[in-house]
Amino acid sequence: MATPTYVALATTTLSGTDAEIVFSSIPATYRDLVLVANFSRDNVSVSHDYIKLNTSTADFTNVQLFGNGSAAYSATESVNRVSTYTVTTGRIYNVILTIMDYSATDKHKTILSRYNKDNAGVGVFAVRWAQTTAVNSVSFYVTSGNFEVGSTFSLYGIEA
Repeated sequence: MATPTYVALATTTLSGTDAEIVFSSIPATYRDLVLVANFSRDNVSVSHDYIKLNTSTADFTNVQLFGNGSAAYSATESVNRVSTYTVTTGRIYNVILTIMDYSATDKHKTILSRYNKDNAGVGVFAVRWAQTTAVNSVSFYVTSGNFEVGSTFSLYGIEA
């Protein structure tokens, strides 16, 4: 079995605040995509971070698992967007999203998302995007507030 290779496709580091980061024109030449976001939150609080695939916020179903060392939580929901986590002032955290078979046009897409939040726990989302369209753009966005200066977003293609 071949060892997967991560190929850096794009990286954005914010020099100002922004409410949406878009990676577009993604080539269909890789098996999977991985998006890594490292957030810095010093002075602002936002409601949630979300993702869009091909500008779509429809047809997502989530299974969520959270833990903080003393309590656990799980939920399932059908929503019109994929939450990566609620962000609060003064916390630093990161999110790693894997979009499997993103260029396939004969199946729904599966997304695995993991967040790691300093002093507050970890969580995972297993997501189904009920569309067979190949993914050619991925966006991170917030419904209120902004991503802070210094936050980084990196997109990788995974070769088999």
